[in-house]
Amino acid sequence: MDKTFYGKQGASELKQYELRELKREYGDKELFRMLAARARLEPSEVLESRGMDAQEARALVTEPQAELFSFDHDTTSESLAELVIGILRIKDGERVADLCCGSGAFLMRAAREAPGASFRGIELDEWLAEAARTRLSLVAPGRAEISSGDVFEAPEEKYDKIYCEPPIGLRFNEERRGADFMLRELPWIKTLRRASHISGCWSYVCKVISSLKEGGRAVCVMAGGPLWNSFDAPVRGHLVREGLIEAVVSLPGGMTSYPAPSVTLVVIKRGCDGVIMADASCMEASGRRRKKLGREQIDEILATLSGGGHGKRVSAEEMERGGWRLVPERYMPADEEPGEYARLGDIAAITRGAMMGTREFEALSGGEPAYSVINYADISDGLLSDGLGRISKLPPKYLDCLLRDGDIVISKIGDTPRSAVIRGLGDTKMIPSANFYIIRITKPGFDPYYLKAYLESARGQKALAMLSTGTAIKTLSASALKELRVPLAPEEEMRKTAENYRTAEDELRAVKAREKEIKAAMSSLFDRK
Repeated sequence: MDKTFYGKQGASELKQYELRELKREYGDKELFRMLAARARLEPSEVLESRGMDAQEARALVTEPQAELFSFDHDTTSESLAELVIGILRIKDGERVADLCCGSGAFLMRAAREAPGASFRGIELDEWLAEAARTRLSLVAPGRAEISSGDVFEAPEEKYDKIYCEPPIGLRFNEERRGADFMLRELPWIKTLRRASHISGCWSYVCKVISSLKEGGRAVCVMAGGPLWNSFDAPVRGHLVREGLIEAVVSLPGGMTSYPAPSVTLVVIKRGCDGVIMADASCMEASGRRRKKLGREQIDEILATLSGGGHGKRVSAEEMERGGWRLVPERYMPADEEPGEYARLGDIAAITRGAMMGTREFEALSGGEPAYSVINYADISDGLLSDGLGRISKLPPKYLDCLLRDGDIVISKIGDTPRSAVIRGLGDTKMIPSANFYIIRITKPGFDPYYLKAYLESARGQKALAMLSTGTAIKTLSASALKELRVPLAPEEEMRKTAENYRTAEDELRAVKAREKEIKAAMSSLFDRK
């Protein structure tokens, strides 16, 4: 077939602003229909008025990622499709499916890369399915079948390779057909106390597994909470224990049109022993409208999945200790300096702050204040601020949250966790809110200020960041915090570090107090005249 069938030759003569005007006037749907009609050698007055012939129109229809034209509905970028195809390793004679194919962006690329394979796409949106059908009929005539409908109602078929980019943000009970399918595949889910909170995307993963041939491989695009939150942990744990997850690859942000900062590829294959974790989230992705990886970066990721590079194979036991999180950063080895380390959970007890809602706080605020409450905004530069919230009484269920001198409170949310050492309480009774964990040293002779110095250091902040999960908002779980590795040193060196930090904190507190006095004086200067 003529090479220009795939390229921009001729089509490049159409000015960008003209095509933008066409899109603005007609929208994606109508413009596509006109382009598709012209590509089929049918008349189109609009295109003829721009001097486009059938081959030019065909190039635009089959090359949606070209600079001159791109479908707003194509969530799968060329770069992402290239990476996925490298992971799937499609061979001649294999059957390949995209279970949420959209307008066919992935299938287009896969059909060009694997001319001896056959393809199947399923899409709920009728016009997107028509777009995919038209494009595949031009690129892979006789080798592709596109159907419109619900993937959970599609006939049971088996495929060698599968790609799936499911909708994000759905809860289990919001996708009725998907939920019914998942309950048939994993009936034990109905016994979970919070089954309704499970993310709907796992229904699609179950469909992928059900549709995969023995020895086949699949890639699912996922984002956000389903990869790390507690609601979905039972499902993640089941898939890992059953050996169904081969690898997890975290990608840089902006590689899809998803409303999520970044996405993760979950590679599905039967008979896996452990999971390969590959963290590519820090790779420098180029592009303005949509980010993309270069060929060398894609090759580096593929090498990691093949046993080279900087990945890590994580056992089911280690993943269970980490809450079954499918977050590569969580398991990647840190650049630790040589020396002795202690697991934080072995030298300290870690508990959650008071799970007190706003209504309960307001109800407890009446009467004579007797207890202080630390909220997220009350810690700045490692120090507690003045003017903490007060409540008059403390229900018995919160008694375990009462702080003692020497406790450390550390926030569970935020890109940079906030922490403070509690001291000088005297008769003051104080509790932290649910936004904090309480770290209470249990190792005899271990100074909390040494730990605080580490938490505030660059090394400590990096270690905490690797333990945190989340996209828009980073979250640090108690189980992850217990795994924090704290560097140890000779006793005298640790004592000096703690003493120096305590002295520096006192100096900072004095500076802040003086700053407050100066600001108060400045604000009253005008009133003195």
